[in-house]
Amino acid sequence: MNESSIRAIADYFVSSGLRDIGYNLIALDDCMVLANRNSTGYLVPDPVRFPSGFVNLSKYITDRGFSFGVYSDRGTLTCDKRAGGYGHYAHDAASYKEWNATWLKYDE
Repeated sequence: MNESSIRAIADYFVSSGLRDIGYNLIALDDCMVLANRNSTGYLVPDPVRFPSGFVNLSKYITDRGFSFGVYSDRGTLTCDKRAGGYGHYAHDAASYKEWNATWLKYDE
């Protein structure tokens, strides 16, 4: 999963008519952020997989009529050893808002 594949999925859902019959959410799953947070405690989008960042990707997705969803984990790490939410709930909520995410998958 990377930025170009997510954009291609959004475009395909539009061109195939899937969006118009109810497929209206595009969500990122694990491996969307780095294993370590930045120096102020915020999640860092994986710059190799998502070079434009999540604000730009979210705009691309929502401009095509989809909701943008993200993933996190309640623990210190996700299943794939990326930064989890434990102890950073306010930081993460601020990030999700900045990224215009309207849906959250949150593992326990």
